[in-house]
Amino acid sequence: MMKAGAAMSPVQDNNAAMIDLLAMAFPRRREPNFAWGNVVSMFSMLPGLRAFWPTSSLDENGDAYDLSAQGRTLTNNNSAAYAWTGLAHHVNLSAVATSYLSRVDEDGLDVLGTESYIVAANRGLTIGGWFRPTLGGTDVGLMSKYVVGGNQRSYLLRKTAADVSYFAVSVDGAAVAAVNVTAIAINAWQFIVGRFTPGAELATFTDGVKATNLVGVPASIFNSNSAFEVGRYNAANYFTGSWALGFLCAAALSDTWIAMLYEHSRSLFG
Repeated sequence: MMKAGAAMSPVQDNNAAMIDLLAMAFPRRREPNFAWGNVVSMFSMLPGLRAFWPTSSLDENGDAYDLSAQGRTLTNNNSAAYAWTGLAHHVNLSAVATSYLSRVDEDGLDVLGTESYIVAANRGLTIGGWFRPTLGGTDVGLMSKYVVGGNQRSYLLRKTAADVSYFAVSVDGAAVAAVNVTAIAINAWQFIVGRFTPGAELATFTDGVKATNLVGVPASIFNSNSAFEVGRYNAANYFTGSWALGFLCAAALSDTWIAMLYEHSRSLFG
């Protein structure tokens, strides 16, 4: 043991400094037991968070609780089933059973990108989560508030029939601006996110791979009366696969935030 008042050796000093510098790069973030605490705290502290559905907290009907403390519980439609694999928990959705999760229209889900209580540079919308599609070649909704009938389109994150990610918003319920690029793998977990930066950019992130559209991006999103849905859109186009750690923010999260969410939660999904 070093005596009180004794000077620390250069080697000891360097080691301590190196540990501090490399702490965030150590592989503990790849280990599920360490990732778990990071995931819970990080998702809970997302800027502009409107809802966080980890799919671990359920009621007696299989409805999925929102752990943002804002009470946006998702209704379980047609017996969507929950499962656990190791430390990864998720809900299984099926086009055959037409199972999906939903919540009726409300102000908290009507993210327009014009919220005056948020600094203009940070306004926008970011939605996403972990998805594992098990059926390819189908056009399906991942997360949406989007109905074509009556021009009630707001925003839509989906997997197209070509198995690529697609994120769209509408300025008036009819006209749509979208980004549609990155391939989605079947039978594999992927972190898929859509981001709207008003008047500037639409972006998707699939396991950290970013695609953008900078043309024709509206300054705001239409306030539709559509329900918020996970696992379908347009009251059809049902998703077959699994979903976990879903979130919705009334903010355009930075690339760094999105990368951090992916990096710190990926070990839970293999």
